Amino acid sequence: MKYVNQLNYPEIPYTMGVNFDYDMYLKHKDFLENSPMSKAFLSQYTFEPGMKPVITEGNMAAAGCGLCCAIMAADRLFTDVDYDLYDAREVSYASGGNGFVGTDYEAFAPAWAEKIGAKLLVTNEMADVDKCLATGGVVVALSTGDRDGYVGVFTHGAHYITLIAKGEDGMYTILDPSLKPGKYDEPGREGKVRVDGNIIYASGQTIDEDCQLWLPRFFCFWKK
Repeated sequence: MKYVNQLNYPEIPYTMGVNFDYDMYLKHKDFLENSPMSKAFLSQYTFEPGMKPVITEGNMAAAGCGLCCAIMAADRLFTDVDYDLYDAREVSYASGGNGFVGTDYEAFAPAWAEKIGAKLLVTNEMADVDKCLATGGVVVALSTGDRDGYVGVFTHGAHYITLIAKGEDGMYTILDPSLKPGKYDEPGREGKVRVDGNIIYASGQTIDEDCQLWLPRFFCFWKK
């Protein structure tokens, strides 16, 4: 099973925000204005009609979580094909997946599913997540981090994780592309995640609560 950690790839550039103009700001306003990290980012800019996109020259270590998750999802479904971050970045650029900060899965996921030959379901329902995992699929989930009165478990901002299984005990097996020592020992996160090497385990309640500010939040991939 492939595990890809974005923190290992600061040398790979990733241009983002190519479509992040006033219209996109309005589309995601609820998230941007309720996420403390996003509010700090927004304070650097003035969003108004006719503005140029807010283009950011980033890298995989800072913003490649979605592409890492795509690679891990593909490997889970198709072990005979080996995709890398350059493959995923190419699809992101071609599909407009780099239109926002990080990767916009609404644009990227359909194009990635087509590239790897997978079916895709975009959903907000945990029941669909469970059905996908129970039938051999894999799910990329978008965690949206901190909000008033809540400490984000998988991130303090916005972050993709890959769900690969659900156990009989109800715990989900997860690949977190930004896993590092001590990440889940922070105040507000203790006891919500169990770490075993490169794999983490969390409850459905934890996942559901952590993926609240952005819709759609789950991207389910299956073999055709």
